[in-house]
Amino acid sequence: MTTPASPSPYRPRSSRGHVRRNQRTMPNWFVFAIGIVGLAALFLLLRSLVTPLFDDEEGGTSNSNRAWLSDNWTNQAPTRPQVEALVTRLQANKIDMIYVQTGAWRQDGQYRAWDYADDFRVLMRDIAPDIKVLDWITVDGQRNQYAADNHTMLVNYARQSINEWRYDGVHLQGFSVFDGNENFVRLLRAFDELLGDDRTLSVTGPPDFIPSDPAVPPGLGNPSISWDPRYKQQIALIVDEIAIMAHASGLTTPAEYEQWMAYQIETYSQDVSRVEVETNLIVAFPNYPSVPLHDPTVENLMTAIIAAKQGIKNAGSAGNRVVGGGIYIYNEATEQDWLTFKEEWVDR
Repeated sequence: MTTPASPSPYRPRSSRGHVRRNQRTMPNWFVFAIGIVGLAALFLLLRSLVTPLFDDEEGGTSNSNRAWLSDNWTNQAPTRPQVEALVTRLQANKIDMIYVQTGAWRQDGQYRAWDYADDFRVLMRDIAPDIKVLDWITVDGQRNQYAADNHTMLVNYARQSINEWRYDGVHLQGFSVFDGNENFVRLLRAFDELLGDDRTLSVTGPPDFIPSDPAVPPGLGNPSISWDPRYKQQIALIVDEIAIMAHASGLTTPAEYEQWMAYQIETYSQDVSRVEVETNLIVAFPNYPSVPLHDPTVENLMTAIIAAKQGIKNAGSAGNRVVGGGIYIYNEATEQDWLTFKEEWVDR
């Protein structure tokens, strides 16, 4: 039979013979504080587990938007009230970067500035210093404008733009840049070296006119100017952002266009996400008049926004590469276009 253990001499008793509880060695306020910290930690853990279930499942963001401004802002004298109205519109739609045509190709084969490129930048810097202004330069592969002998001219032009006019970088729009073209890559590298880490290098990316998914309708554009995943990744390793130009598809119904454009957003997001870069993606929303392969009743802000949101969702976590969308082109946008952009994209 086991003998009961005698009471420990280190457990004091009360005068009634009951065992007293040991006194806490920590003050009450400290125990309370630990409890609060524990509850806060539990709350954060639960929120991290539950919040994704209720987050906007479309992914991406619409908080860093863009607009393309044609050269009527720089080939004629801009007024302060005009630029103030522009800034009000930009800020209301979370547009924190704009691309502005400061010059044009002339018949002599030179890219020359408009007279008021500097004046526009001065006004923008004075009225809205937080909005980045990039110099929008176009090159056409069929005209050999990005060939090696033009690199020096374009880089010198960009040097004037950033050093003298204080633009925040370059937005290079390439037309008919064929897949794998090394001249275009060399031009981008030359711009990258010029701009350094403090300024932005942005470039447009063409759509895949013949999607690899047979369920997606093919576009009617030249498939030779579509970039395969490796070339997209090669470009992404050089630039800060790629603006996806998923329009001029030649498709004839909104449903076909939405499916086709959603595919472009999904594949660009996934392709770029496979390389270790921080390159952002922008989606261009077309709102320009009818031209060959572009029917505004098919390709417009509403159909493009619907498609972009679907493409971002389809891309899964890669859809977070999309940081915003852009009005292409600002000068063609109607009040209804801005209402659509605000309600369907900015405030989504």
